[in-house]
Amino acid sequence: MVLFQLLMKRIYSLWFLPEESINKKYQKIISGIASSYRTQEFKPHVTLIKHLELKEKEVLSFTNELIKWLKPTKTKFMELGYSDRRYRSLYITVLKTQELLKAHNKANQIFEHKEEPFMPHLSIVYGELPLDDKLNIIKSLKPLNKEFFTLDKLVVYDVTEENADLWKEVGYYGFKVVPDNVYWHL
Repeated sequence: MVLFQLLMKRIYSLWFLPEESINKKYQKIISGIASSYRTQEFKPHVTLIKHLELKEKEVLSFTNELIKWLKPTKTKFMELGYSDRRYRSLYITVLKTQELLKAHNKANQIFEHKEEPFMPHLSIVYGELPLDDKLNIIKSLKPLNKEFFTLDKLVVYDVTEENADLWKEVGYYGFKVVPDNVYWHL
C-alpha cells in the first residue's frame, strides 16, 4: 500500500504553519466554530501553494529543493473576510509581504505550477454556511487584532480527499529561527 501511494499521483498542498502561540489560539477558534456550526475542523495554516497533482515522491523531492530557499517569515493578520469557496468560507487575510510573495513565486517555479493570484490567508471555516452565520461569526471575532506572527514551519499535505478529516500530513519542515534569519520587512 505505501509503495502504491508513492507511485500514484495525488493532490498536495504546501502550508506554512504559524508559530506555536498563534497556532494554539486559532486552533481553539477553528475547533469552537466547527463544533458550534458543524463544519470541518482543520489545522490553522497559510497556504503557500495548492493543487499540486504529483506522486508523493515527486512532491517531497521538490519540497526538499524549495526548503533551501525558505526562511521564517514575519507577517501580520489583516482583515476578516468570507467567500462562497468551500475551503475559504471564512478567513482572515495575511499581509502579503515581499518575502511571502517570493516564497510563493519560488514554489511555483520549482513545481512548474501556475495558479490563481496569491492571496495569503488563514481560513477559519471550511464548508458552506448561510451568509447570516458568516456575518455573525465575523461579528464575534471582530476583537481579533492585527497581530504580528512568524510563519516558521512548512508542511506538505495530501488533500486528494474532499473531506478535510481525511487529509494527511506527508512532510514536515521546521525552520531554524535565529534573529538575523527572520524576515522583518513589512
